[in-house]
Amino acid sequence: MPLARTLAVTAALGSVVVALTACAPDPQLILGAGPSGGSTAICVGEFSEPMTFGEPLRLTGGAPDVTLVRADLVDAEGVRVVEQAAARAVLLADGTHLGVGSLYVDDGDEAWDGRVPLDGTVVSDDGGETWFVALALERTGDIAGGFAAVDLTYEVNGEQHVARGTQSMSFPATGEDCP
Repeated sequence: MPLARTLAVTAALGSVVVALTACAPDPQLILGAGPSGGSTAICVGEFSEPMTFGEPLRLTGGAPDVTLVRADLVDAEGVRVVEQAAARAVLLADGTHLGVGSLYVDDGDEAWDGRVPLDGTVVSDDGGETWFVALALERTGDIAGGFAAVDLTYEVNGEQHVARGTQSMSFPATGEDCP
């Protein structure tokens, strides 16, 4: 096949891929506070007992109900999940939502204490609730570590999808704030 025709066929196929990608449906579930996310750093010496980690999730407009399946840490080193839960944010009197942050599991808070098992939780786009993926984490050794993100597996109409969160966590052994 001549080079000019090969380039024309390649360009045409590339256009079809771009067109199909542009027509692909939006994800039904978004995990995280936004595209930039954030990072939590806790000195390894302060991470001496299991801690909570939460990340908000929301359904896109018109999304059907979704069933949560599991949450996995991405690129985890020195940390593992000991409990996977879902928690509704607590609505405060001033209209703000209190979600699940980073605190010792035993200390709890209203959002953490109201958690339900993640697997099988159904989230609806009813416009009235904010949900969090709520994880209990523990260190697996005495070294620094962390994870890059959380992958949340969920189902829509029996088909599984994965949403990647935008928040990470690290626990350095040294640094300007670590003794």
